[in-house]
Amino acid sequence: MKNYITNTYSPKRLSTCPLTIHVLLHIADGIEAAGPVWAYWTFPMERFCGRLQPYIKSRRYPFASIDGHVVAMAQLSIAKVTHSLDLRLGPPKLDLANGAFQHPSYTTCALLPPRRLCSDASPLDPKLARKIITCLATRYNQEVAIIKKYFNPNDVELWAKVQRLEGGDQMLASSMMNADTDDRRDATYVRYVLLADINAKYKRIAPRFEPVTVYGQLQHICVVKPPPAPELKLKKEDTLILAAVRRCEIEAKNDLDMHYYRKEGGIEVVDMSTIQCLVGRLQTTDKKHWVVIDRSGDLARPYYDPDD
Repeated sequence: MKNYITNTYSPKRLSTCPLTIHVLLHIADGIEAAGPVWAYWTFPMERFCGRLQPYIKSRRYPFASIDGHVVAMAQLSIAKVTHSLDLRLGPPKLDLANGAFQHPSYTTCALLPPRRLCSDASPLDPKLARKIITCLATRYNQEVAIIKKYFNPNDVELWAKVQRLEGGDQMLASSMMNADTDDRRDATYVRYVLLADINAKYKRIAPRFEPVTVYGQLQHICVVKPPPAPELKLKKEDTLILAAVRRCEIEAKNDLDMHYYRKEGGIEVVDMSTIQCLVGRLQTTDKKHWVVIDRSGDLARPYYDPDD
């Protein structure tokens, strides 16, 4: 190995060892230290090179322009840290698109157009209506027959997108997207969290709910506004943002937190606050399974307080 390094790094051979070849010598060490190259190198380098490219003003001396920009960015970073100017020099807050919908009860998300208001000419899917009624019955702890008295399918609004605020993901409803488009990423698969009763098998033991992570495809984004009703314990109109998700039936999980599934289950309607982020999918080489890749990390998990 010493002879190999001596011959490789000989000054006489420097002209035949450009940077691209030199990098190849460190790929094995990088994989051993940080994992596959695509996980830590490709995206940051593309972002960094994308920032530098607009500042190349001279074709004859491109590196002078790049060096000046890198130095200026470093000086700005030092000034921000030294004088606590993050808020002043930080990136501007992105405004939501025109027609976006926010509600005080949902502080973590906003709905983005297009939207569709259900009517007799454009009715709500009966299967989706039944799922919404079941969700409302659970939420208000009432029988389905009572919920039907106050539920009007023509008052339901369907939205195409939901944006997680504070830098979160933008998720799309598959029912409002063009399914024939192959030249875009599938931003309809999400991770969400439900409370499951771990004592459901034991009828004589009190329920004990714990959060369970679930994956599925976001089918519909619905806004439902139940009217004031004594039976629902509502003194004024309520506003609910609901998500209809088709669950992925997870069959296995590996050490890299990749979840395998073969088929998708039925649609369930949950509160939008349970939707956490986007996830990716890859099909296995044998075409028998799909792999859910969740790269959000443990810090993106919600915290559940049973006493709250």
